[in-house]
Amino acid sequence: MKEPLRTVVYRQLLEMIVSCELAPNSFTNEDMLMEITGTSRTPVREAIQRLEEGRFVRVFPKRGIYVCELSTRGLREIFEIRRLIEPFIIKQYGMCIPRDDAARYLDELKIAMTAEDLGACDTVDGKMHLQLVAANSNDHLSDLLAQMYDHSRRYMTGAKIRDYASHRESYECSAQALEHILEGNYENAAAALERHLNCTEQIISGAMVAGNG
Repeated sequence: MKEPLRTVVYRQLLEMIVSCELAPNSFTNEDMLMEITGTSRTPVREAIQRLEEGRFVRVFPKRGIYVCELSTRGLREIFEIRRLIEPFIIKQYGMCIPRDDAARYLDELKIAMTAEDLGACDTVDGKMHLQLVAANSNDHLSDLLAQMYDHSRRYMTGAKIRDYASHRESYECSAQALEHILEGNYENAAAALERHLNCTEQIISGAMVAGNG
C-alpha cells in the first residue's frame, strides 16, 4: 500500500534532521520545506506537527520552525529512556528475535570490528536496535523506541565522531549481547546491551563537551 504523502514528507524531513542536514539550533519555515519536499503546505504542516510531537522541532508563531538543539541534558534523557526500554525488551521478548538474524548480525559486526570500519559497525548496530523494535508486540513501546533511536542517531551525527577506537568497547558489548541472545541467556544479553548504551552515551557526551571546549 502506498504511504500517505504526509508520511512520506515526515520521513524525508526526519531524515534531514537526523542527518543534521537541517542543522540543530537553526530556524526554517514552511515555504522552505515546501520547496525542499516539492509538496504543498498541508503535508508539510502535518509532518511538522508530528516532528514537534517527537521533540525534533518547535514551532514559534511568526518566527518559524526551530530545529531543536543538541544538549547534554537531552542526550542524558534519551539514553535514560533507552536503558529502561531496551534491556526490558530483550528480557521480555528476546525469544522472538530470529536466531538467523542475530547470528548474521554477530558475524557482520565481528568482520566490521576486525576491519575497524566505523561505518559498517554503525550499520550493524542499527540493525540490531531496529530488530528490538520489531521483536516486541507492544506497538506503543515500538514507536517510542524507534523515536529514541532516531534521536540517538541525530546526536551521534552531530557529535562528529569519526574514529573507531573510541567505539571499540561499545561494539564489544553489542557483540556480547548478540552472543548471549544466541545462547538464550537474555539476562546477560540485557546487561551487555545496557553496558553498550552506557558506553555510547559517554562517547557522545565526551565529544559534545570537547566540541564546546
